[in-house]
Amino acid sequence: MRGRRLSSGRGAAIVRPFVRGSLMNLMTFRERFDPHLRRFLLAKSQQFADYSLDPTLAALLEEPSRLLNAGGKRLRPLMAWAGFRLAGGTDDEAVMKTVVALELFHAFALVHDDIMDRGTERHGVPTVHVAVTQQLAGRTGDLAHVGVSQAIILGDLLFSWTLEVLTSADVPPDRRQAALQLFFRMSDELMVGQMMDIDVTTRDWSTMAEMEQKMALKTAGYTFTRPLQLGMALAADRPELAAFAEEFGRALGVAFQTLDDIQDSFADHTETGKTPLSDIRDRQQTVLTQWVAEHGSDEDRAAVREARGLETLTDMQIQRVRQAFVRSGAFVAALDACRSGRERAKRALAECACSADDRRCYNKSSTKPSLSMCSIDVRKPLKPMVSRLDQKDIEACKALQRQHGTSYFFATRFLPKEHRWAVHALYAFFRVPDEIVDRLGKKSTEAAQAELACWRAEWRAVRAGAATTDPVLRLAHRVFELYAIPESEAEAFFASMESDTHTFEYKDFEAVREYMYGSAAVVGRMMTRILGYTSEAAFEKAEALGYAMQWTNFLRDIQEDWVERGRVYLPQDRLHAHGLSTETIARREASPAFLALMQEEIARADALYQEAEAGIALLHPEGRVGVRMASRLYQEILRELERQGRNPFAGRARTSWVRKGWIAMRVLKEASL
Repeated sequence: MRGRRLSSGRGAAIVRPFVRGSLMNLMTFRERFDPHLRRFLLAKSQQFADYSLDPTLAALLEEPSRLLNAGGKRLRPLMAWAGFRLAGGTDDEAVMKTVVALELFHAFALVHDDIMDRGTERHGVPTVHVAVTQQLAGRTGDLAHVGVSQAIILGDLLFSWTLEVLTSADVPPDRRQAALQLFFRMSDELMVGQMMDIDVTTRDWSTMAEMEQKMALKTAGYTFTRPLQLGMALAADRPELAAFAEEFGRALGVAFQTLDDIQDSFADHTETGKTPLSDIRDRQQTVLTQWVAEHGSDEDRAAVREARGLETLTDMQIQRVRQAFVRSGAFVAALDACRSGRERAKRALAECACSADDRRCYNKSSTKPSLSMCSIDVRKPLKPMVSRLDQKDIEACKALQRQHGTSYFFATRFLPKEHRWAVHALYAFFRVPDEIVDRLGKKSTEAAQAELACWRAEWRAVRAGAATTDPVLRLAHRVFELYAIPESEAEAFFASMESDTHTFEYKDFEAVREYMYGSAAVVGRMMTRILGYTSEAAFEKAEALGYAMQWTNFLRDIQEDWVERGRVYLPQDRLHAHGLSTETIARREASPAFLALMQEEIARADALYQEAEAGIALLHPEGRVGVRMASRLYQEILRELERQGRNPFAGRARTSWVRKGWIAMRVLKEASL
């Protein structure tokens, strides 16, 4: 069952904010809970000591204890304990002894799960059926089959221990009976969910409704809702709290499982210790694969379908699947679902009929001021009426960004939804003139200047009130209008574009910087107005980010700019200081002197990114993640340049989809801290 990944340390990032606070956190809970678990296991070990004279069989009976002591967050017992306290329970020792049952039941599920998934390792040690098979070394017969058979029995033994603990719980009989009823319901739901998991492995695709039902049964019910309700039942009959547990657990379960799906696909396996795309290998369906099935292209669906069930995936196959997830929008949709689930859980907690002190048991954010309580004046424009915009215009601009700015388009998806259309429009507005001057090698200077002049004239006419059939100009006009962008910034951009038609070298960095103000810095200024800001100082830092990203592009595209456009953006004084010239670039000579110059200019870009980082905190909170994402993605281009020896002639430095996904996860993790 895919529930095995609920033991992932990374998955705890979703849960941690809801279980840290005034009462108890995960670490503290384990310190109090584990002695009860160890005492129970020790008693069972002593009980079974006389059952067999065969030392091998005696060792097998120790396997459940080995599994339980190897690791695990104790999340389900924690949820039950929290439910008990929420419902007014006070006898911590009695409930600690009782919720041992939930960890035993989880171990039962894991043992059987590992068999069905053919898993070989858990918590860094061999799975039970593998360990048992290893202990049988030297014996005769089908040892693998015997190992699996013995593991099934050991799992059943854990289930028996679960019932033993629950039926002997030191609580009033009516409370014990209520808890038992909830346990059997949880058990039924887990089994049905597992049957669904197995069933979908025989089909090419599932449905999103089936995915949601499976998450409700297994992740939400098994991990959050039923343990919470079971703990509540041990304390008192509180129907209103049971309803809270349903909503809270369902929402948090969606976030938890969705994050797990993302990690399975994009996390760095060297850090997680997991095989990349293990769900794909096991023919499992996830929210990502189902999104591709319903919204992806034929190419995207083929990439996923061809990889399913393969025991070994090549790097190329892994890359294709990840690209399909990103290209189809599945990655961003999953992140949105994760964030949405967490917010729903917060709302359920806020509406719960419990004390503020109890709420802190679930949510550390209750101790932080809300945005509405901030004393600082957040200058955020009114949300535009997107419904009044031409959706065809938006799609046209979006398509341009998707085609030409893959990293920037990726980062745009992490910006607030209500402003994404404006970012698409701005990108297209800058891209069209840039394409005109970048095609200079294929047309005369005069022709490029004339085409650019026509575009500029039409823009001025649109701004003066004239109608246009051009979707980019039409939508960009709305952006300038709604976000009060000064026309001087557009004119600065056109001046830089016009410069590209006749200026092919720059004497020093200040000359390049003057060009970059119009081509990049004003973009940062416009983005600041779109996203909102808390201080005028944000504009200066936004300019620095524009310079940094543009300079990164120049360093990466040294060869392309020369071959296709005859341009050299590296300052002439810096070339001469290293004994170099434009001819060096023409000859594509990656000499030690040239590589030394590249090292210095990469350092210049890094310094600009560092300067810009301080400005991200001055943006409206909702826009910070997307801007930081764009910054980190462009910084990664510099790292790719370094990986290829700082030699831009060795090929165009590109950030892989794997790295993009990993960077996105790191930025989101930082944002949640």
